[in-house]
Parts: sequence; C-alpha cells; structure tokens
Amino acid sequence: MYVHFYSKVTSFLLVSGFIFNFSFQTIGEYHILVDLFDSYLWKKLTEMFFQTTEGNMYHGLLCRLFFFAIRSNNEKVQKQIFIHSKFLDKAINTYWIDPKSSYCGAILKCCNVVRLHVDTLPPNVFLTSYLQNHILWLSFLPRLRRESIKQCNFSVSDNDDPHSIDIGSIFAQSMGFTEKVSYASMQKLMQGVKEETETTPKPKLDEIKEELNEVNEELTE
Repeated sequence: MYVHFYSKVTSFLLVSGFIFNFSFQTIGEYHILVDLFDSYLWKKLTEMFFQTTEGNMYHGLLCRLFFFAIRSNNEKVQKQIFIHSKFLDKAINTYWIDPKSSYCGAILKCCNVVRLHVDTLPPNVFLTSYLQNHILWLSFLPRLRRESIKQCNFSVSDNDDPHSIDIGSIFAQSMGFTEKVSYASMQKLMQGVKEETETTPKPKLDEIKEELNEVNEELTE
C-alpha cells in the first residue's frame, strides 16, 4: 500500500511541479494551484519527505512546490503546512539529529525559503506573527544562516557583508526571490523620505518624489 501511495503521489508531484513552474513563468501567479493541497495531502507529503531517507527527485519537487505554496501568501495553505502537518518543526528536528543526511540540503533550502519570504512580509500577517513566537525556529535561525553562508563559500568570521544571504543578494535571487530590499528596509526608506520631505523646499520635493517613484518601479519589476 505504501509503495502504491508513493508512486501515486510522486506522479502527482511531477505533474503539479510542471504546472506550477509553467504557470509562474508565463503569468507570474503563485496561487494558481495551491488550493489543491489540503491538510491531509500536506501531512502525507511531509511524512514521505522524512521517510524517504535518500535525497532524490521527490525532495527537489517538494522543495519547488513548497516555494510556490509559501510565496502564495495563502494563509489557509500556510496553516496547513506549518500548523497541521508541522513541516517546519519536523524539518528542524531532523536536521538537529542528523545534519549530514543526504536530504538535509533540501531541509536547508525549504528553511531558507521561509526565512527569506518572511523578510518580504509586513509584521501583521500570519506567517510573520507565527514565526515570531516559534521558539524552535528562532533557535535554529543562527545555525541556518551559518550553514547557508558555508554553502556560498563565505567565511562566517571574515565575511564583510553580513547580509550576503538576505533579500537583494545573489543567494536570494538564486532561490527565486527577485525583491531588491526587505519589507523593513523599504519601510525605513519610506520613513526617511517622509522626514526629508517635511523640511524640503518644493523644487527639491519634486526631485525626491521622482526618485521614490523610480525605486518603486525597480521593486515591482
């Protein structure tokens, strides 16, 4: 029965992975198929992820689908992943137990998707507030950053750029994050512009507004 289910779900992932990839490349919409994934399916996918001990195509496909599901900003789907299937808890605990296993690279990739996506979100959405109180996640973040820096061949102690794996970096772009700055950085930029406009003469104010419009256009490209 397990073998049959594994074959069935793997076939589903192959088809879904292709459709997700095609949809994203053509119309850039993350929410096209996320409603297909209910709590039961995410639980089964999570179980198979950790029961399949050898790194293979299944882990790669699930990482890809995980990316689209998280980026969809669909709160229902995110709750299915984080609360009902407890994917993040299982991923972190598995990594702590055996950081040398063949599929720990897939675990780090999924965790980095979470880390980077949260940096693009405002503080009042589900995922941000959920992770702010997630003790296991908060304790794992320093390890996640260290291991990710190592993967990039950066020196943890001598690295000149502490944000080399954050939003706007080559690392983040390679993960599929095209945003130039994080949500917090954008808010600081907007606040700085607001403060400057309050004390700036009208001609200079027009120049600042034009510069801000250019920044917004770059962020939405």
